[in-house]
Amino acid sequence: MDNEVAGAIYSLVGLFMILIFIFGLVLYGFVILVFHSILRESKTCTNLLILSLSYCNLFHVFSYPLNIVSCFQRGWGYGRLGCEIDAFWVHWMAITSVAHLMMLAIDRYLSVKGRLSIKGPVYINLTVAFCWLYGLLWSSLPLTGWSSYELEGMKISCSAKFGSNAALDISYYIALFITDYTLPLVIIVLCYVGIYMHIRRHNALVFNGTTAVPGQDSASSIERKLVNIVILMVCSFTVAWTPYAVVCFIMMTRQGPLNPIATTIPAIIAKSSPCYFPIVYGLKHS
Repeated sequence: MDNEVAGAIYSLVGLFMILIFIFGLVLYGFVILVFHSILRESKTCTNLLILSLSYCNLFHVFSYPLNIVSCFQRGWGYGRLGCEIDAFWVHWMAITSVAHLMMLAIDRYLSVKGRLSIKGPVYINLTVAFCWLYGLLWSSLPLTGWSSYELEGMKISCSAKFGSNAALDISYYIALFITDYTLPLVIIVLCYVGIYMHIRRHNALVFNGTTAVPGQDSASSIERKLVNIVILMVCSFTVAWTPYAVVCFIMMTRQGPLNPIATTIPAIIAKSSPCYFPIVYGLKHS
């Protein structure tokens, strides 16, 4: 690749990540302040999960300066240890974020179905702790020998060793794909579809098919809004993580490396997810 073209690409990626970094700091600062205020009035599991998710994604954003500097110096400059720390931190926050989205879906489904009559502090705290420990478990495994962390794409960030054909690396990717992408996606879809079907059945019973009752228009409006929320929930998850999951799968199954830009763009899309998750899960989760 021509040096001028390569330099322009690195600069564009760096500028984009600067925007994500600034936007993420401002947005999460706002969301965290709002939900701290909400928790004083209503300490529900959903509200605490959204607050915890906001902190998680804010911590994720804190790693961006390393990538930004690497963009403008056209390569990683923090050594092997820095690479492992960066990859571990980003991996931990990313998986923890996915776990929060999954538990939000489960919590809302059980609440709507009336299967959580008591949700005290122990239940709420354990739910949040599970999300963080789940992410910690899977992000720690490459440090113990099950796969490893290395530079990826344009050499401005680090991740698990997805471009390897070694058995340890492949088995780790398969386990990660199942537990941290496929399973959460299936659970999120099933839970929100279940919520929609429950409300639809409830509205059908209230309206009795033919009888107009007070609040019918309001209930129909709620149903339509819920459909939109379900679509946003599923799309926000799939848009953020599907390109990265697909590229990682291709890297493990093809012979020879992929174009560095082709592997970097999906990673940037995944990194940008903290910017729109609070909009979908914070402003729409009401």
